[in-house]
This record gives sequence, structure tokens and C-alpha cells, in this order.
Amino acid sequence: MGYDKSELQCWQDETLGAQLELLEALMLMRSPYPWNPAEPQAQKYFEALEMELMAQEEAASVLAEEYAPGWLERLEKLSRLVNWDAVPSAMAPPSSRFALQESLRRKFGAVPLSWLDDIARCALELWQLPDLEQAKLSAAEQLVYCVLPLFPNWAEEDLQVLARPFAYAMRGGELFIGGGALANIQVENWQGLSEIEKARVSLAIAHYALNLDLNPE
Repeated sequence: MGYDKSELQCWQDETLGAQLELLEALMLMRSPYPWNPAEPQAQKYFEALEMELMAQEEAASVLAEEYAPGWLERLEKLSRLVNWDAVPSAMAPPSSRFALQESLRRKFGAVPLSWLDDIARCALELWQLPDLEQAKLSAAEQLVYCVLPLFPNWAEEDLQVLARPFAYAMRGGELFIGGGALANIQVENWQGLSEIEKARVSLAIAHYALNLDLNPE
């Protein structure tokens, strides 16, 4: 069976275009995470990463001046929408609360139980919101909502900066636990973690909680 020259040329052009796009994507990729953080060249990687984070935080602070008021109003509105004393048991079954709490305790046993329970409570509050109200919250806002009570001295926009990698994973339907932002954090040494490390771990836990499926089959 023969091929028309025009069809063959079109196929070759499409293949070449795809190869060029792949090559461009590979060339634009960020440098890989250093395999051994103790190596001398790893220091440059961490310095560049820290500078990038500082730049993101500075940009976030500028945006916050415009968007923070509306964000705070939405948080307050959501807090008023959920009244656990008035929620029917059919909407928030104890089995779901216990299942979520137990799942978090098994997965993140080194984190204080009160910490995990607070995140579980906030995640359940989001689950109980009407779909229309829940849809108004971005992935980053949902994550921040779950950890904000644990960091009363933090600005919401700072937590949103740290929440971005987890928010991107949520939008893609992925589970982002144990890598990336947490690659260098020893969760087992909870008391020795810095505030920013605790914030990252907390956001990872919130991401995990919001992606759990506790509905019976």
C-alpha cells in the first residue's frame, strides 16, 4: 500500500514539530533536585530556591493589597455558613469524622494529634459547604482555610505562596505528598521544625485530607 507524498510530508512535519516542542520543554526545565544535599553544588540550588521563594512572597504581598480584603470577607462568610451544632447528623456522620482523623493519624503520626484534628475539622467544614459556595474557593484558598487556625500570626497571602505546589496538584487530580516542597523536611522531628517547615507540612496534610474519599462504595 503506497502513501501520498503530501500525506507523508504532513506526517513528517507533525513529527518534527512534536520533537521540537519536547526538546524545548526539556531545555526549559528547572534543574533537578540535588540527589545529595551535602554536595557543594547543592548550596547554589538551595540559594536559588530561597531567592525564588522570596520573590514570590514579595509579589504575593503586592497582590494582597488588592485582593486580601475580599479573601478575608469570603473566609468570614464561609465560617458563618458552617455551624456544626446545627448540621444534621446525616450531613456530617461521625464515622466520616473519625475515619478522616484516623487516616491522618496513621499517615502523619509524628504530627501532634490536636494539629491533625484541627486540619480534619476544617477539611470536613469545606466538604459540608454547598457546591456553589465551595466552587467559589480556589484550591489554594481551600488549603489555606484548613491550616489558617494553626498559624494565627501568619498572613493569608504568605500561606497561599506556600500552598501553590499543592494547589497545582489538586487541580490536576494528583496527590502531592512526600516530595517537592517536603523533600528536605524530617517530619519525625516535629519540634525541631521551623515555622515555615511546619506550614509546608500542614499544607501537605490538608492536601491529603481534601483528596481523601471517605464515601462508602
